[in-house]
Order: sequence, then C-alpha cells, then structure tokens
Amino acid sequence: MNFARLAGVSFTAFLGTTALTAAQTMTIAMSPPSVETNRYWNTPGHFNLGPAMQGLVGHDPETGLYDNSGLAESWTHNDDFTEWTFTLHDGAEFHFGYGAVTAEDVVHSHALHTGEDTTLIGIAQLQDVTVEAVDERTVSFVLPSPQIDFLFAHGGRGSLVIYSKAQYDAEGVAG
Repeated sequence: MNFARLAGVSFTAFLGTTALTAAQTMTIAMSPPSVETNRYWNTPGHFNLGPAMQGLVGHDPETGLYDNSGLAESWTHNDDFTEWTFTLHDGAEFHFGYGAVTAEDVVHSHALHTGEDTTLIGIAQLQDVTVEAVDERTVSFVLPSPQIDFLFAHGGRGSLVIYSKAQYDAEGVAG
C-alpha cells in the first residue's frame, strides 16, 4: 500500500464516512521538527549530516566502513580502547572565512554537544570524556571505559559534528 493510500485510509478512519468539502479544512498542530535548528546538540541526531555539517570520520554508505572522508585523515587508539587520537586533514576550512578546522574546534564542539541542554540520542559515548588539543591538527579523547565502537560517535550519523570556535566566539550561538 503506498503512502498516499495509507494516509487516505487513516483520514477516512478518523473522519468516518464524512468527506471534507472544499470549504472545510483540517488543521493539525504539532511542534516543529527538531532538525530545524543549527544546533546539532539540540536534535535527536538521527538524520544525515549532509554537506552542511561534518564529523571527524566519514563512512562508505554501501559498506558502512569508516573512512577518512570526514575531517580526520587518520586515527589511532590504545590497546584497551580508552584513548583515541585523531589527526585532522590539512587544509580543511570553515565557511565564511573562519579559517582552518583545528583541534580546538573539536574540543569546543565536544563541550557544546555534551552541555546541559543536549538532546542528542547516543550522547553517552561522549559524556565524561576528556578531550584535549594536542597540537593544531591532533585531538585526543580519553574515555572512562573502553569503547571499541567509538568511531560511531564520529562518523555518518554520529553524535559529534564540528563547529567553528572562531565563529562561535565572534557571533555566539546565533551565528
């Protein structure tokens, strides 16, 4: 059954046998979708990031394998998966002239995403994590317990997208 037919069945069930005429309308009130914001941390996080927002790790949509098509060119972890280190691509730039993507942007984005107002599903992977800018292109995550699937927090429909700290400092959350 296609969607249009299913919708018709639902409205018919709701309205009984009474059909709407051109002069009648049905108004349905609902809150706006949670994805109508530029604050990813105030969404459920289960939508495609698309070209507007980017995480550290990319992934192949056919195989699901993680790759370096995100902002990180490479990453490593320690033997017990409690420390992850990401090296950012050289030359990745923010829009509107806010400069290169740096490790400080990752630290800043982590703070935004794990703040008190977060509504992200799956944010637990990033809670209680210490994030440090090792140098301009290297960022380290120290986790309270092993996470072998930590790349999920950074790839595809993950929980962390990177915002420009310089833009945030200049324009605040409205920017």
